[in-house]
Amino acid sequence: MEEHSRRERVERRISAAVCIAMCATGVLVQIATTLLLTAFLREKAGYVYLLLQLVAIVNAVGVYQRPGSPSFKLAWMCLLIASPVAGMLLFWLWGGLRQSKRLRMKALLPMRRQDADLAESDANLQRLRARSPAWGRLAAYLRKRDFLLYRNTRARYFADGSAFFADLLRRLEEAERYIFLEYYILAEGRIWDRIFAALKQRAARGVEICVIFDDFGNLFRFSGAALQAMQDAGIAVQMFNPVHRYISRLYFNYRDHRKIA
Repeated sequence: MEEHSRRERVERRISAAVCIAMCATGVLVQIATTLLLTAFLREKAGYVYLLLQLVAIVNAVGVYQRPGSPSFKLAWMCLLIASPVAGMLLFWLWGGLRQSKRLRMKALLPMRRQDADLAESDANLQRLRARSPAWGRLAAYLRKRDFLLYRNTRARYFADGSAFFADLLRRLEEAERYIFLEYYILAEGRIWDRIFAALKQRAARGVEICVIFDDFGNLFRFSGAALQAMQDAGIAVQMFNPVHRYISRLYFNYRDHRKIA
């Protein structure tokens, strides 16, 4: 177990170094392209670089037109226009819409909705719009993506993170059958120490505990020692999409950004 953990830590560090090296390589290629164009093409260098800039702008327009987060698209558009060579190289590696064959072939079944649920959601949306136009616009945006609006549910709203973590710790300490945690980041610190203490205590009482966290999101936040301590406590741990298995593809997308307890 100790040898496996040590090898895993080495592989994760290699993966992080590869990511950083690829970004640095993109910047160096950008600089080298500019210098080579200036040295060998001389008076035509401006035309060639303008052509590269036009290709980058076409890619930026394509990014703008595709679905997705506006902030995500804006970041790629700025990179493509400001640094066309490095931007296109990095975008080809990490910003595209390519999917693995397994993901493409996995069909997602649409959620079935009853007519009564749809009608109730629309009525709730109209009530919310009358009370708060701003929240009504947000609810309407979600409704278009098949997220219905409900009233009088058991959902609890936490105004800040401290209230949420206090409730989470209480529920972890009271767990009797199982605990399931799935997060993009598990960062070591005072909050994690309290959570791990609760998990360790519950595991000793026979509670089944399963933890999934994203490997890329924890490269520099969760040490191998902390991972080993969880396993030694009897906690089942699974890293989502370990990046060292995908170094050969030079593609590190499809991360687990879920936050579930």
